[in-house]
Amino acid sequence: MANTIDDAFIKQYESEAHLAYQQGASKFRNTVRTKYGVKGKDVTFATIGKGAAASKTRNANVAVMNPVHAQKTATLADWYAGEYIDYYDELKTNVNERKAIVDTGAGAIGRKIDELIITSLETATQSEGVATALITDLSIFQDGIRQLNENDVPDDGQRYCAVSPYTWSQLLSVDAFVRAEYIGSSLPYLAGTEARKFMNVIFFLHSGLTQNDTGLVTQNSVNLMFHKSACGLGEAKYMRTQAGYVVEKDAYFMHTSMSAGSVLIDPLGAVKLLSKDGWTA
Repeated sequence: MANTIDDAFIKQYESEAHLAYQQGASKFRNTVRTKYGVKGKDVTFATIGKGAAASKTRNANVAVMNPVHAQKTATLADWYAGEYIDYYDELKTNVNERKAIVDTGAGAIGRKIDELIITSLETATQSEGVATALITDLSIFQDGIRQLNENDVPDDGQRYCAVSPYTWSQLLSVDAFVRAEYIGSSLPYLAGTEARKFMNVIFFLHSGLTQNDTGLVTQNSVNLMFHKSACGLGEAKYMRTQAGYVVEKDAYFMHTSMSAGSVLIDPLGAVKLLSKDGWTA
């Protein structure tokens, strides 16, 4: 066997892991403001506040707006997902074990990225919700949209709303949320039930949202409505992937790692929506 076979193996694993991650291991990653190629332990997102127009008299100087400039910083942390592939186990199965580990590792890193973003978004102070009744209409989501409108958050097609699986199933029983007459039928992200656009907000299902046990027989989910510019994600230059043969174990150790951090940039651009999630018993 050629001495360079391991190099080919590692490069193939690396390309497969990157592809699996890019293809949607994270649901939140493309819904927030992202900086790639971060070098160092921190990433800074700059913000500029509102400006005001003013009149002027003839020959006078134009008044400057003096918008408030601020910075929000996210600290990167390192995350790892690894697994062994036994040499003889590969010979005894017809399953593509390397592909399975690639998908599993990319999924683990993707879920960690989502967890970081969810944690950041949940620091928003604005909230709406119902804790005593199941969702039968779109009122709390309309209240969330109202809050974004009151805060002058752009209504530019980059508003998102992540909802829990139970809330999603309730929404699918609301006529205005499911009928093409309300949401349209030609948008590419409406395939199946993965996502749908309503009132210019892209709703999508996520199983990793926080659930608050009320101590009774029900629990509440913290659904998140936000604008893409309200939250930031910083990622190191590349997702790091390695695959190496471990003599002592007669197996390949394959792992994927990522250095990333997230921060809420604009608290006014995110709203927490509390919904009742049925029975737990």
